[in-house]
Amino acid sequence: MILSHDNIEEHYALAGTSLILSMWGDYASTPLNTVHLGFGIGAALANILMAQFLDKGK
Repeated sequence: MILSHDNIEEHYALAGTSLILSMWGDYASTPLNTVHLGFGIGAALANILMAQFLDKGK
C-alpha cells in the first residue's frame, strides 16, 4: 500500500466523520456541515495566503 498525503488525508476525514456520527447520532447534520464548510474555507484561505508569497518576484 502506497501512503501519500491524499491517502492520509482521506483516512483522517473518514475518521472524523465517523467520530462525529458516533458522538452526535441523529443530530450530526450541523457538525458535519460545519466540518465540511471548513474544508472549503481552508482551500480558499490557502490560495490567498500563498498568492502573497508567489507575487513577491514581480
